[in-house]
Amino acid sequence: MASKSISDNKDPTNALIEHYAAFLADYRLRMSPRKADKYIGKKSNTVLGAIQRKEIRYYKNGSRYEVTPIALAEWLEKYERPIEPDPLPS
Repeated sequence: MASKSISDNKDPTNALIEHYAAFLADYRLRMSPRKADKYIGKKSNTVLGAIQRKEIRYYKNGSRYEVTPIALAEWLEKYERPIEPDPLPS
């Protein structure tokens, strides 16, 4: 009998395992606000300002802040949307 893969979402347990595995993988990639600024190509203290305005989810490690790639992506999608260009005249 063939074994089921972990991506088989018919079993709720497998879905929960996938969720927590993704969460831990994201947590492992957390970074400082300065490194996050460089990672997304923003000027210095942009991510730190978002943390202080409570726009982005963060982790506190002692007195330091850390953000994850998923939190950065959610913040970029919500607050840093690209400006839509004006339509070309037809």
